[in-house]
Amino acid sequence: MNFCRFYNEVQNSYFLYLNHYNNNMLNYNTIKSFFLLILLLSYSSLYSQSFKNDSVRSFVNTSIDLIRSNAVDTSKIKLIKSALYGKAKDLNSISELAPLYTEVFKLLNDHHGSLKYKGKTYGWSKAAVEANVYLKGKLKTEKSVLSTTINKSIGYIRIPGNSDFAFMKVDSIANDITSHINKVNSPKIKESIIDLRLNTGGNMYPFY
Repeated sequence: MNFCRFYNEVQNSYFLYLNHYNNNMLNYNTIKSFFLLILLLSYSSLYSQSFKNDSVRSFVNTSIDLIRSNAVDTSKIKLIKSALYGKAKDLNSISELAPLYTEVFKLLNDHHGSLKYKGKTYGWSKAAVEANVYLKGKLKTEKSVLSTTINKSIGYIRIPGNSDFAFMKVDSIANDITSHINKVNSPKIKESIIDLRLNTGGNMYPFY
């Protein structure tokens, strides 16, 4: 009885050995992938554990995800992540972290976006280029939407910027833009010009 059991164990070991030998490359790749996974998990764990404050770590990770999903240019996402991790790991609060996002917006080349935290705004102001004297003068006088047709086949609409966030005013601006679009829209119009030279930005709601 014991001999039979011993024989079966030897036979099973032999088949296991053959299976291992025949699938040597597969096992090698599996082991390689396994250790790579362990390395990545250890690396991620090292990053997550290196933060002095969990709220700071969570804020940084969330902001990285938002940047990756929404930024126009994400080519420097690795640099941004490395910089934030390096500078934020020893911080005690998000109030200490927030000023770092000035550099983040600079790396993103985003001078429109900003981080608002506890009543303060952290963003990056791009160096101003030399202003066009003509346009600079027009910015002071031309505040309304203008539309016309050129050579009866080109629709022209000038849309200035707006910084009014009051609901009734915003709706009024939206209706004004729609009215001017309808004014120049006809089967005869083959091309359209939307002039944004006097548009300094502001509330985007009227454009939706």
